[in-house]
Amino acid sequence: MKQLKALQILATLFFLSLTCGFYSQAALSFDWDKMQQKIEKYKAKKKELKAKKQQLDLATGKVSQKDEINIGRNVISGLLGAAPLVEDDRLQQYINEVGYWIALQSERPELPWTFGVINSPHVNAFASPGGFIVVTLGLYELLENESQLASILAHEISHVIEKHHLDAIQDTSKKEILGALAVKATSKKHREKMQRLVNSSVQIYARGLDKRFEYGADRRGVVLAARAGYDPYALLDVLMTLRSLGQEDTMAVFLNTHPPLKDRITVLEGLMDRHLHIEKIPHDNERLQTMNQSLGKKNTDG
Repeated sequence: MKQLKALQILATLFFLSLTCGFYSQAALSFDWDKMQQKIEKYKAKKKELKAKKQQLDLATGKVSQKDEINIGRNVISGLLGAAPLVEDDRLQQYINEVGYWIALQSERPELPWTFGVINSPHVNAFASPGGFIVVTLGLYELLENESQLASILAHEISHVIEKHHLDAIQDTSKKEILGALAVKATSKKHREKMQRLVNSSVQIYARGLDKRFEYGADRRGVVLAARAGYDPYALLDVLMTLRSLGQEDTMAVFLNTHPPLKDRITVLEGLMDRHLHIEKIPHDNERLQTMNQSLGKKNTDG
C-alpha cells in the first residue's frame, strides 16, 4: 500500500513538472510586442469608430449628452460675459439649493445642474443646454416667495429637459457645431470654433424660442414645481406681476422673446382649471425674504 502511494505521488510530481515546463516555454515564446501592436491597433480603430459615430450623430441631428453639456457650458459663459453673477455667495447657494431640488424631480436629474443670479436690472431668465440656468437680479427682486422662484426655475428646467435651446442651436448653427465638436477639445482650433458657435447661439436668446416651446415649458414647469412641493399656482402669480409692469424698459427683451403675457395667463389658467384640482399650497416666504433682506442691506452698505 505504501509503495502504491509513493508511486502515485511520483506520478503527480512528474505530471506537474511537465505542465509547468510547457507553460514556461509558452510564456517565453509569447510575442509581447505583437500583442502590444494589436492592442494599439484596436484602440486606434475604436477611436476612429467613435469619431465616425459622432459625425453621423451630428449629421442626423443627434448630439451626445457630453457634447450637449460642453455646448451649454460655453454658451452660458458667453451670457455671463455680458452680465456677471451677483457677488453674493449666500444668494447663489440658495438659488442652487432650490433649483437642484426641482431638477431632481425631472427626467434628467443626472445633468450637472447649475443655477445663478446675474447682475442685470432687466427682467428675464435663461436656460442653456446641459443644465445651466440663470435668473436676472431684476426678475429675482420682483419675487414675493420661494414658490415663485421655484416656478421660474421649473420653467427653465423644462426647456433643458426638452432640449429646446439645443434644438434651436442645431437648426441655426449645425455647421458651427460640426466644426467645434470635430476637433480636439483642448486645441486652439476647438476654442475658436466654439466661440463662433457661442456668437451664433446668442442670437437665439436675442430673438427667443418658438412660442410653442414657451407654452410647453409653462405646463411642464407647473408639474415640476408641484412635484417638488411648491405651489403650482405661483407661476400664474409671477406672470400677473410681470403683466402689471406694462411696457417698462426692463421688460423690453422679455416681451420681445416670449408670447404675450395675457395669452400665457389665459392658456395656463384654462389648463390648471381642467387638470389641477388641488388647494393652493401656503407660500413659503421665510427663506426668500431673509435672502432679500440680506441683499437689501448689502446694497445699502455698498
